[in-house]
Amino acid sequence: MISRWSSCLLLCITLISCLSEQAKYKERFSAGFLFLDIDVSHSKVTKHTVKKNETFSVLLQNQMVSYDTIVRLISEINNDVFDLSKLRLGHTYFLVKNNAGELTHFIYQISATDFLVCDLWHKNQKAYVFIKQKHQKIRVAYGRIHSSLYECLHNQHAPEALSEEMASIFAWAVDFYKIHKGDSFAVVYSENYVDGQSVGLDNIQAAEFTHKGKVHHAFYYQKDSLKGYFDLEGKSVKKGFLKAPVKYTRISSRFSKRRFHPVQKRYKAHLGTDYAAPYGTPIVAVANGTVIEASRKRYNGNYIKIKHKDPYMTQYLHLQKFAKGIRKGSVVRQGDVIGYVGSTGLATGPHVCYRFWKEGKQINPLALDLSTYSDADSIKDFKEYKAVIKPYKERLKCKH
Repeated sequence: MISRWSSCLLLCITLISCLSEQAKYKERFSAGFLFLDIDVSHSKVTKHTVKKNETFSVLLQNQMVSYDTIVRLISEINNDVFDLSKLRLGHTYFLVKNNAGELTHFIYQISATDFLVCDLWHKNQKAYVFIKQKHQKIRVAYGRIHSSLYECLHNQHAPEALSEEMASIFAWAVDFYKIHKGDSFAVVYSENYVDGQSVGLDNIQAAEFTHKGKVHHAFYYQKDSLKGYFDLEGKSVKKGFLKAPVKYTRISSRFSKRRFHPVQKRYKAHLGTDYAAPYGTPIVAVANGTVIEASRKRYNGNYIKIKHKDPYMTQYLHLQKFAKGIRKGSVVRQGDVIGYVGSTGLATGPHVCYRFWKEGKQINPLALDLSTYSDADSIKDFKEYKAVIKPYKERLKCKH
């Protein structure tokens, strides 16, 4: 009996909540209101979510839209407007109906800023993406790391992407797999807002990271064709080689001359560094180069080997698949996605085995100082650069 009453009470609360939500939208759009630049003064707007097995076609069919109209809209949208295969379960959509109950607009919310609008009322029925205007606010975050950079920033309610962007900026100088307890940071960034709500990171203007007692700086600067992050001396923070081929995962097995192999159950040399990551995680080229092998072998599984400027080569093993366009002879730039994490070949779980050659000999890249290798441009007008970064240097000092 108690269980039955509890179920009834929960159902009543749910119904009241739904009706309240609908009433809120009905009231909001009842008089002289523009919704995504659509005049809904004499319309009813209702909010819904995409449910299991509901496609764009099904959603319109449920609203009695003709088959011919649906076919034409799908063709128009997929060709020029939005990939309808990306319509997602749980995403929001709106139905705009006139006083006669006829559907005039179907609106699917792609993101916090982007909306797919299907105008079904006017003679020249059309579909387009409406983009809400974003506003930026400058924020500062700083702290001392006790577990991870992500957790430290999360505790300050910073955008989720901030830790990943910082890791990307300092990828050439800081090994984020070897963060020391007590390392510290400060970052000045801009955050995007829509309708007064945060919708994520816009850009990092300046950052400081202290790792093993050494302070690293990065300031965003753009002039003409030159743009990127530069240090206090005006030199690009971008170096010839990235520290790792995947972002912000963990090392599951290090370079060793004698390691117990988990599959073969014997000790043997492991001349690579394993980075564990979920299936499908993008793998990037650590430096500019040319693909000399993109193939499959029994133990390596799917693998790629890249020739960089002399005397270096790198190799990436156990890939789930290659990135589109990657084949023998492909020219790649540092940071280009070349494949995706998998467990093909002799592997117990998803990871990429990263191997590094210098002068034809396999070596441990984590023990090699590659910080001096760089083909990036440096600041030409250092006086102007100093003036640009001065206010950001002051903001970074707030942590001291």
